[in-house]
Amino acid sequence: QAQALELAEVVWKPDLHPETRCALRALTQRGLKAAAAPTRARAVALASRPGLELSAEIPLLLQDPAPEVRRAALQTIVPLPQVVSADTLLPWLHDPDSEVRRLCERALRQRGLNSDNIRLGRLI
Repeated sequence: QAQALELAEVVWKPDLHPETRCALRALTQRGLKAAAAPTRARAVALASRPGLELSAEIPLLLQDPAPEVRRAALQTIVPLPQVVSADTLLPWLHDPDSEVRRLCERALRQRGLNSDNIRLGRLI
């Protein structure tokens, strides 16, 4: 499955044939639920691609037990403010993984929060 997702990243383009897009979408959905954390992380990156329409599933992986998957989800969410609100991101300012915390802060800044807002978010 991981190799299939790697290949999907290579062949993906915005104007894919509808059948190919549907197959990539199904592959990505399975990848988001895979047992292996690296596979879930790879699927997160693919899920945000236009045409696959899986961005709404990415926030669910913020709860993933593997930090690498949470990192991938946050990296993907940073440029997609319509997918997750700033309020929803606040708990990840307290994540045990320092990179997750850094990515969360970056996402919050891109949503217009300043240092005082983020400091307050850490206190909540």
